[in-house]
Amino acid sequence: GISDSMNELERLRSRNSLLIGLTFGIPIVSMFFYGSLMFRSASPQASASTASPSLAFPLLMLFIPVSIVVLLLMANKNRKRFKQLYKETFVVNSLSNYFSQVMYDWENGFSQEQVNNFGLSRMGNRFSSEDYLRGVYKDILFEQADVTIRYHHNTGKSSSTVTYFKGRMFSFTFPKNQVTSLQVHSKNFAYAQSSPSGFKMQKVNLESEDFNKNFVVKTAYEHDAFYIITPALMERIQALSSKYRTIVMYFSGGRLFLGIEGCTDTFDPPMN
Repeated sequence: GISDSMNELERLRSRNSLLIGLTFGIPIVSMFFYGSLMFRSASPQASASTASPSLAFPLLMLFIPVSIVVLLLMANKNRKRFKQLYKETFVVNSLSNYFSQVMYDWENGFSQEQVNNFGLSRMGNRFSSEDYLRGVYKDILFEQADVTIRYHHNTGKSSSTVTYFKGRMFSFTFPKNQVTSLQVHSKNFAYAQSSPSGFKMQKVNLESEDFNKNFVVKTAYEHDAFYIITPALMERIQALSSKYRTIVMYFSGGRLFLGIEGCTDTFDPPMN
């Protein structure tokens, strides 16, 4: 089965290269053809049967964009099938080696309502999520998916789009650690939810000056911050931050929600 899948992946990859080549090649060949007609019609030896450039030009102007659109649609369908086959063949099998009860859905992700309840980011008016993964690791249930949140503003005369969050979000279940409401995020993250779950939040400074310099800690109850954000956890958060520039965390009840910006297309294979 693996061998058949790899052969099919190679066929799809080669076909994609051909489609992309044709997308760039058709306009060049068409304009060369039109130039050739122009040259032939302008030469003294041109006969009455020579095709007219004035007729060929509008036909080419119709043929080129239509053919490009068709080729791009075919290439997109080809890439989608490539990603699907790759993920079904390799991703699920690989994940199952590390986690139990694996469920993977590459086309879907978290719902907008779920992400809003995570208490991580402000919610704009444009939302998408995909590459959903659920599993169990050392008795800890987790879920994760790529998430993009944007706010689009249109006045009629001008429009602008601001990206609130683009990365991967995680949900972990820790039944023994009950926390009311605690949020930690990198200081460069400007779109953190101001009052997750409706709690009135207050900023807290922890013992580490270095940690306070790089992170904002907000909580409904101060003792939660000192109970959860131990020196050992601070080190792990800082280690994560050294790899990914922007992170945001929210502890509520027996759950931990985590957002990592820039960590997208987690399981997507390159076509090359």
